Amino acid sequence: MTDDYFQVLHNNVPSVQLGKGKYLYRVQSKRPNKDKLKLNKCEDTGKNGIYFSDGPFIPLGMILEYNKDMYLGVWVLNEDIKCHVGKYSFRELEGQRFFTSAEKHLRNEYILNLDPKYSWNHIDDSAFPVHEIFTDWHPPESEIFLNQLSVSNLQLHTWYEISVDKANEDLLKRKRNDNDAKYTGFTKNPK
Repeated sequence: MTDDYFQVLHNNVPSVQLGKGKYLYRVQSKRPNKDKLKLNKCEDTGKNGIYFSDGPFIPLGMILEYNKDMYLGVWVLNEDIKCHVGKYSFRELEGQRFFTSAEKHLRNEYILNLDPKYSWNHIDDSAFPVHEIFTDWHPPESEIFLNQLSVSNLQLHTWYEISVDKANEDLLKRKRNDNDAKYTGFTKNPK
């Protein structure tokens, strides 16, 4: 693959800007604390970072997928962050690493079992929790993956303790009435 082809490929990966002040949502087993956000290696992509959502319903679905009471943290961005569109967009961003030729790229024949050199931020609107509620319903939310640099630009806004039953109830309510403009079903944990 020529350097020119790689540069064009890299430059044509779509991206979106998440604006300063945007809220991001994440569930975890321990109470959220900015100093304790632990980056993990994603088994699917090999990238190091943390998954969030741009709405509460994907995280509520994760509570159902794990079948475990969890904490929902609401985070706010302190500055604009660029995210590339697609969980696997890193393959085009590092085209020379993942494709041996332009022809292989056009056939999407990438090198397997290879991690990216850089943990690129991404946004993907086709990733949902593995749970029956999401079989025929996809709320208008996106999965967001942030690398270490971007995570350092987050501030904890608030958090909620959510039970499996509450997550199920809230998701079923939203699924039945998907025209709600804003969800207001959380009760802030008084602690």
